[in-house]
Amino acid sequence: MFPGFHRQPITLSHPFLLDLSLNRHTRRNCVLVAVNFSLEHFSTDLFHYFSIDFPIQMNRAVPKRQAEFLAGRLSAKLALQQLEPRTFDTVTIGTGEHRQPLWPDQIKGSITHTKHRAMCLVTNDAQVDVIGIDTEHEHSAETVTQIGAQIFSEEEFYKLRALGFSNTQSSTLLFSGKESIFKALYPQVGEYFGFECARFISGDRQAQTLTFELLGSFSKRHGLPDLINIQYVIYDNSITTLIL
Repeated sequence: MFPGFHRQPITLSHPFLLDLSLNRHTRRNCVLVAVNFSLEHFSTDLFHYFSIDFPIQMNRAVPKRQAEFLAGRLSAKLALQQLEPRTFDTVTIGTGEHRQPLWPDQIKGSITHTKHRAMCLVTNDAQVDVIGIDTEHEHSAETVTQIGAQIFSEEEFYKLRALGFSNTQSSTLLFSGKESIFKALYPQVGEYFGFECARFISGDRQAQTLTFELLGSFSKRHGLPDLINIQYVIYDNSITTLIL
């Protein structure tokens, strides 16, 4: 788990939920919930069972996408329940025009999911300006070759390689880091922006941190800081990045 968080007990039993973890930040009022889920035990009836809104956009989605959405919204609901004195059945996270989660007032949050895991990070700490999380399965060598140039420059890639990361780890860290940056900044920026707006400049393997520089014209236009620091965790052939 990320430095600064400690695990706390949480109980919710259903065959769809293979594992459930609640993690609270030691210094900030911030909660991270992770859900490992089973596609085999998914059905759309679970939206009603867990009191999760089923958005109209999900009607045409394949079951895998529906299951990921459910797990993501469930992790968000549980995180909010732990963050503030709300009941499980009354917390609702809406869906915006671009399928982004709509958080209650005074709440900042971020959701991520893969085909078997969903995570949500939420806070009501006014001292936290931005918040973002992303998790990815480690890229294959083929993926690095096919899409690497769309994600990062050779300079960024070789800076990570020089820190001792493999090709696939370097590619995944850069992709996930930039995804976390997008999720963290989108609510403030209010528009889509490309991966080229953030450039990896340094990392610390012992502290498990990466530092990215925002494109000057982009950061100035939106009143953003020049540098963004990201925490990362590598486990079970997957990588999770976090901004807090």
